[in-house]
Amino acid sequence: MKPILWEFRKLRIATLIATVIAAAYVLFNPTILYWHNDYIWLFCSLHVGLITYLASSNQSPEALFLYSRGISRNRIWSAKVLATALSIAVTWGLALILMVAGVRQAVQDAFLTPEAMLMPSEEGMFIWHMVVTYCFFLGIYQYAWTRGKLNKAGMIASCGIGLAGTLTFYSFRIATPIPFGVWAALIPIIFSAIVLVRSCTMHKHNEIS
Repeated sequence: MKPILWEFRKLRIATLIATVIAAAYVLFNPTILYWHNDYIWLFCSLHVGLITYLASSNQSPEALFLYSRGISRNRIWSAKVLATALSIAVTWGLALILMVAGVRQAVQDAFLTPEAMLMPSEEGMFIWHMVVTYCFFLGIYQYAWTRGKLNKAGMIASCGIGLAGTLTFYSFRIATPIPFGVWAALIPIIFSAIVLVRSCTMHKHNEIS
């Protein structure tokens, strides 16, 4: 079994729960879906924070097995990140299918929702916005938990980083209650790439317990 699948084993239950929540949100939310709707951004933050924390564990049977096979630290770190990304893809992949296949609209039609006819045309960018949101939080939490494994001060700092990232996104949501374009989306993606590289460097050069 490939390292990414071993790492994903740690995320199975969390992924299942998140998938059910995301599917229920898509099916039964009577309002048109936008990235700044309700508290979906908070769900994204909590979801990424949880699965990244679970993936960061190096004392689980899966992690100990990978280390016992002599797999490099870089490869294990990559497997953790890819397993986290796979969890996100599974969670929102089902939601995307429900939207594209018209299941969401059919459910809302059954509930006589006035906006049901507008949903296919208005919600086209929702999943794309979710991808960008998850990219931002993935970078934040991957760096936070990697740093948090170093020492007690690192753990305190990691909690602060996660909180700061969530509050930053919340502030952006309040200030920009409209769909963001491609250029605006590049900012969190580039930021996430930078902190992921930094996280990889820390994981490689520090003995993480």
